[in-house]
Amino acid sequence: MEFFASVDLDVEAIGVEEAIDVVSEQLSSYDDQDREVGFNPSNLPFDGHAFESWVANALNAFGWDASVTVASGDQGIDVIAKRGGQKLGIQCKLYSRAIGNKAVQEAHAGKSYHGVNKVAVLSNSEFTRSARDLASVTGVVLCSHHDIPHLYDKVFGK
Repeated sequence: MEFFASVDLDVEAIGVEEAIDVVSEQLSSYDDQDREVGFNPSNLPFDGHAFESWVANALNAFGWDASVTVASGDQGIDVIAKRGGQKLGIQCKLYSRAIGNKAVQEAHAGKSYHGVNKVAVLSNSEFTRSARDLASVTGVVLCSHHDIPHLYDKVFGK
């Protein structure tokens, strides 16, 4: 029930079966849209630098103007992405373990350095409780590589 509330579905009004159908249809629609542009979140590269390029290329496929920053001296921002008059700085993390505070701190510092509107940490992994707490205070958006097709809405709202 908590999930349905998180996606703004009133299960009491429409019933559980109907809510499940609505979510299933929406997910299927997202999958179709992803396939149309050749996006496959399961096909990740094997190293961090390649992941940064993969993220920038995927964002470009979804209407962003994204590029990888210079590796040394990036000040915590690996990808700069522009869309709809907004500028987003992204710290990319391809990890096999949970992402901690350091990535959130680096992204937060990179916001001022790069003059972006918002910053995010985008990873294939999950985030520690401490990282989630720090992100909520600093305004750093934590996201998964699965969020790429709808990243603009997640970061900037509709």
